[in-house]
Amino acid sequence: MFCMNCGNKMEALDQHCGQCGQRVSGSAESPAQFVREFADSSAFKGFLVLLLSFFTMPFRTMRTSARLLREIGAAGALDEGTETPHLHWQHTASPLLASIAFVIICLGGIYGFFRALEWGSSLWQALIALVGAYLVAVVVDWLVMILAEYLTLAIGMSRDLRTLAGRDGQK
Repeated sequence: MFCMNCGNKMEALDQHCGQCGQRVSGSAESPAQFVREFADSSAFKGFLVLLLSFFTMPFRTMRTSARLLREIGAAGALDEGTETPHLHWQHTASPLLASIAFVIICLGGIYGFFRALEWGSSLWQALIALVGAYLVAVVVDWLVMILAEYLTLAIGMSRDLRTLAGRDGQK
């Protein structure tokens, strides 16, 4: 038998998986049955959603950027009433920069696709160049947004440390 939660091989009389603790009720008799049941499970569907979201996240970044820009447009200015106005600016500008980079790289890929066809490359070579440009654009979007999150965390931790240091100085 195999655990349906983690895939660990189990003995026939086991009540729980020795690896993850899952009850035996979720077990398969063979690896093939495990794969079939996993493919039908919500875990597999969740995996597909997660995989698809990796490639579609730049479009969510664009929607976030548009929403933030609409909020700034409606307010007529950035919210500078916060303790860290630069962080608010960075929070707004990061999705915009990621979206601009994504669009520029995708447009470059489309241009490269048509140039490759014009230069006599096969359709497959041109498509590979186009898909490659899209993948680069996705990775750049992710990197910009992850670096922005790290910057946000670093600024927040720095502010918290200064606050704690001020409290210690008062004691």
